[in-house]
Amino acid sequence: MAKAIAMTTWTFDTKIDTSRADAQRRTVGWLTPDYAKSISAAQPVAAPDASWIAMADHHGFTTVTTRRAHDTAPDDTPTEAYRQFEVTVTPHGRDGWKGPAETWVEWIHLVRSGTGEPWKADNMRVAQ
Repeated sequence: MAKAIAMTTWTFDTKIDTSRADAQRRTVGWLTPDYAKSISAAQPVAAPDASWIAMADHHGFTTVTTRRAHDTAPDDTPTEAYRQFEVTVTPHGRDGWKGPAETWVEWIHLVRSGTGEPWKADNMRVAQ
């Protein structure tokens, strides 16, 4: 599930998305209720950046690959886990254009109320 979150967070399509926030909103089913509420309510704080504009000019979308990465993190417990992924995002245009790939690291904190309950993300951090 954490891998699905990492991939979905970075899968954009300018045909249906108006910003990167739209992709994040697609993860809300995998988030804790409070975190889902904050992601759903988030609005872009700035105009689209140059990479989004270039992708949109080419009617673009992204392809995403993930690789499990490992950083120092606390050991998993029955109700808490940390996952880290190296995410490579490549923009493509429906006109044949291909933009430069970007690689990001995404940390996902997972929680659940008991061992029989589903994992939910309650925090994510990203760095390039």
